[in-house]
Amino acid sequence: MLDIIWDETYSVHIAEIDQQHQKFTAMLDMLFEAIEAGRPQSALSEILRELVAYAGYHFDAEEQLMIKHHYPEFGEHHKEHEVFRNKILGFQKNFQEGRETLTGDVVQFMTHWIAEHVMKADKKYAPFLNARGVF
Repeated sequence: MLDIIWDETYSVHIAEIDQQHQKFTAMLDMLFEAIEAGRPQSALSEILRELVAYAGYHFDAEEQLMIKHHYPEFGEHHKEHEVFRNKILGFQKNFQEGRETLTGDVVQFMTHWIAEHVMKADKKYAPFLNARGVF
């Protein structure tokens, strides 16, 4: 099990985003458990593919809310998303090409990035969107 468990301290008080954060955390935990259990590389590849796709879906959903409500720090937030997206796409590519194995360290990196991002960047936009009726 990972050292992050979604609870109310991670809430941005936007139901859709909170649900997505919970699902993303659960997917990271699933990948970590699969690695720890020694599941075959094909299984890990599928979980990672789903995780990368879901990260893209989540980032797009979050960014659409920011654009719709003219969040003034959208550009900076988008850059953070792109850094993470590029990093996990790099993990995926290297893994698929056999240049890297998926380890708990990779999942720990993703987990810490997400926790840090939610607690700082996402918590920053939450009051702005909440004040505009986005819950």
